Amino acid sequence: MRSKNTLPKATFESTWALIQKNTQNCKKYDQYFAEMREDRKKMDESIKAMQQELGGMGNSNGEIAESYFVNSFSNSMCFAGQQYDEIDRKS
Repeated sequence: MRSKNTLPKATFESTWALIQKNTQNCKKYDQYFAEMREDRKKMDESIKAMQQELGGMGNSNGEIAESYFVNSFSNSMCFAGQQYDEIDRKS
């Protein structure tokens, strides 16, 4: 670590150069974060589409299972050793 005696003397020019360098870095970070926000928006849209597709698949699987059991009951109103009088299919 430098002692106070070995630090270069700050001048207007050196200070101004540091401010300009900092401003350039801030612009780079602003651009980087803007790109990240855009990427995040695209990822959110992709996730929403995937959720809809998976939800549709789940509904489809549920309808297939329901059809299987309704069709099984149409042959015999007995399931797992239990006798049933009627069955209602959801609309």
